[in-house]
Order: sequence, then C-alpha cells, then structure tokens
Amino acid sequence: MKHASPGGKCAADMPSEYTPFNAFVYALDISLPVIDLGMEKAWAPRSTLPDGTNDIEGWAVRLLLYAHTLTGWILSLLFVSAVSGIIRKD
Repeated sequence: MKHASPGGKCAADMPSEYTPFNAFVYALDISLPVIDLGMEKAWAPRSTLPDGTNDIEGWAVRLLLYAHTLTGWILSLLFVSAVSGIIRKD
C-alpha cells in the first residue's frame, strides 16, 4: 500500500494541478457545513479497488466520513441555536 508523503515518490508522481491532501483541512471541510475549503471535492475515500472489487476498508472510511459530516451538522446547528438564543439555560 502506498502512502503519499509531502516529499515521497507518490507526491512526486501526482500532477501539479492536484490539490495536496491535508488531513486537518479535510476534517474541517467535511465537518463545517457552510464553509467550503475544497478538500471534500478533491479527495474522497476509495470504495472500489483497481480490479473493480469492493474495498471494504474504503467503505468503512466512507461510513466514518458520513458520521463525521452528520456530527458536524448537528454540532453546527446546536451552536447556532445556542448563539441565537433558541436554546436557553433557565
């Protein structure tokens, strides 16, 4: 399994127009529903292997991605509700 590192061979093989992967920015991008940092559009977990079979690990990561996105939406809505006064501590 190849892992892309900033100075590794995989990074050197990528075309210059590709957005470099940054895990922290990717996590922010999928967590914050209103802000688009561009990572979600450029990168996604793979769900099929090159031979066309399902990639179980890729699907597991994709499910975690969906859970992360849903959690981001819920926390963002709770934050907005608290700031706007809809949720009050009595």
